[in-house]
Amino acid sequence: MAGASLKTVIATLLTDSVIWGIWFGGLWLYRPVLAARLTSSYTHIAVSTAMPLIAASATYIASGFHEEFIRKYRVALFKLSIVLSRVVYLLTSYIILANLLDGLELLYTVSIGFTVANAISSLAGIAWADYVADNVPTNLKSRYVALDSILGTVGALIGTSIAGALLYEVQSIASYGKLFMIISTILLTNTPILTIFIREFNRSSTVRTNVQSTVARRAAQNFYLATVIIYLSVNLSAPIIPPFIIHRFGGNELWITLTNGANQVASLVAPMMWSIVIESLGSLNATKIATILAVIANITFPFMPTLHLQIVRAFLAGASGIGIWVTLFSYLVRDVDSGHRIRYIAKVFTIQNLVPAIAMNLGGALADILSTPEIVFLLSAVGFASLALLGKS
Repeated sequence: MAGASLKTVIATLLTDSVIWGIWFGGLWLYRPVLAARLTSSYTHIAVSTAMPLIAASATYIASGFHEEFIRKYRVALFKLSIVLSRVVYLLTSYIILANLLDGLELLYTVSIGFTVANAISSLAGIAWADYVADNVPTNLKSRYVALDSILGTVGALIGTSIAGALLYEVQSIASYGKLFMIISTILLTNTPILTIFIREFNRSSTVRTNVQSTVARRAAQNFYLATVIIYLSVNLSAPIIPPFIIHRFGGNELWITLTNGANQVASLVAPMMWSIVIESLGSLNATKIATILAVIANITFPFMPTLHLQIVRAFLAGASGIGIWVTLFSYLVRDVDSGHRIRYIAKVFTIQNLVPAIAMNLGGALADILSTPEIVFLLSAVGFASLALLGKS
C-alpha cells in the first residue's frame, strides 16, 4: 500500500469528498433544524449552531503559529484527526438516540460533542489543504477543487435524501438520533481507506520568510478584511432560516429538505463553471461575482414566502456559496506562495469559521431583540463593501 500512486491517492481523497458530503448534507445542515425543534429561541439556536465554528477557529489560529510542524507531519495529523473526530461524531449522535436528555440540556450536550469533533477535524482540514497544494499538479488544481466540490455536493444530496426519508413523516427527536447515527456510521466507515493510502509525493522545500513589502502586507490585509465582510454578510441570517421557514412561512422539514436539495444541486452544477471563470478572470475577480449573487440571495429571502420561490432562492444561494468557497480555495492553492501558504490557509479558514459563528450569534440576537428578523436579512447588503477591498488585493 505504501506504493500507492498519486492517481490512487487523489481518487481516495475524492471518494472521501462524497463521504464528507453525506455527513454535511445529512448531519451538519440539520443541526439548526434539530435546535429549532428543541427551542424556539433564535439566540439558543444561533449559539448552539455557532459553537463548533468557534472551536474550529481556535484550531486554525493555533495552526498559524506552527506552520513548519504542520507541514512536516501533515499526513500523520490528517489521518489522526480524521479518525478521532469521526468517532466523536458517532458517540455524540448516540446521545440523541439514547433519549437520556431533552430540551436545552440535550441541545448543548450535543453541541459540545459536535464542537469537540469539529475542532479536531479542523486540523485535518488545514493539513489537507497544504497537502493538496503540494501534491496535486499545478495544471490540475482548479479542476481538482471543482471536482472535490462537485463530489462533496453529490454526497450532500445523498445525505439530504437520507434525512428527508427519515424525517418526512415523523419529526421526533428520536428520528434525528437515528439520522445522525446513520450518517456518523457512514462517515466512520471510510477512515481505514484514508489511513492506508494517503502518503507524500511532493513536499515543498520553500523556507518561510517573514519579509514582505508594504504593498504586499496591505494587499494581504485587504484580502483578509474582504473575506471577513463576505462571511459576515452571508452568515448573518443563517440560523434564522430554518425557524423562519417553520414559524413565519408555515413550512416544515419537507421545505428544509427541498431547499437544501436545491442548494446542493446548484453546488453540484456550479463548480466547473466557477473554475472556468477563475481561469478567465482570476480567482479574486470570480470571488466578487460569487459575493454579489450570495448577497442578493440573502436579501430576497424574507420576500419569498412560498416553497417554489424558496427553492429558486436556495439554488442561487447554493451556486454563489460554492462559488465563494471554490474561488477562495483556488486562490490559496494556486496563487499564494508556498512559503506563506499555511499562514494564509490558517487565517482564511479561521475567518470561514469564526466570522460565521459571530455572525450567526449576532443575527440570532438581533432577531430576538428586534422581533423583526427580516431586518437581519437586509443587513446582508454589507457584503457589497468587500468588492472594493478585493480589487485592492
